[in-house]
Amino acid sequence: MSQRKRLRAHIDMNHRDGTLTEVLYNASLYRDAADNVLGVFAAARDVTEQKQAAQYSRSLLEAALDPLVTISPAGTITDVNEATVNVTGIGRSELIGTNFSEYFTEPDKANEGYQLVFDQGSVTDYPLTLRHRDGTLTEVLYNASLYRDAADNVLGVFAAARDVT
Repeated sequence: MSQRKRLRAHIDMNHRDGTLTEVLYNASLYRDAADNVLGVFAAARDVTEQKQAAQYSRSLLEAALDPLVTISPAGTITDVNEATVNVTGIGRSELIGTNFSEYFTEPDKANEGYQLVFDQGSVTDYPLTLRHRDGTLTEVLYNASLYRDAADNVLGVFAAARDVT
């Protein structure tokens, strides 16, 4: 039997009344024993609430005046807010996937603070200095804690940096 082909896409579903609903559309071919295509099996799931929840979460991150960052257990940045972009001078897409500690004047000290979160569950008022791309330094107090999924598995660290210059 040949490899199964599947489609998974976010699309807008057009209702008779003209309204649009974003759905996650999944489709695959189904075949008989001789591998002849008999038809398509498809399902669409309304993702409106999921999308609204994601937009709400993003708006909360962006409303914060302090630089906020999420960091994977491996120490790489997984998300940042605009305040982090402003204090580093580096775009969000450039920051994501890079090593968290490289944006501080003392990367080893930053890494130690990050490791303390895993050892203790959190850190409070840990002093560090952020370095902007143009060389400007910002003294911060780093506050961070572990964040978890619904099954209580550690997903990483959520950190805030309060400017104290």
